Amino acid sequence: MTKVKLVRRLKGWTGDAALYSVTPPLEDDVHYVIISAIDTFIGHIRAHETYIFPAKEDGKPISYCELPGSAKGTTSHEEVIDNAGWELVP
Repeated sequence: MTKVKLVRRLKGWTGDAALYSVTPPLEDDVHYVIISAIDTFIGHIRAHETYIFPAKEDGKPISYCELPGSAKGTTSHEEVIDNAGWELVP
């Protein structure tokens, strides 16, 4: 099973973003992901979204193509980790 571990919270992102290490690496030798959760309004409708992006060790995204497990309707990092079929480890 893929294990993810919190490396650090990220600054400069809208909402709650954090860098996680991934073991074993994902496809294309991706060792890190960013999980970004936002709680915003689109017009008068409240929107919750949490996305997983492939990342570099320095916390920069490799791409903004969301990875499986990303979800609308939640701001929970733990929920998208579970959606991806991964295990969060201390």
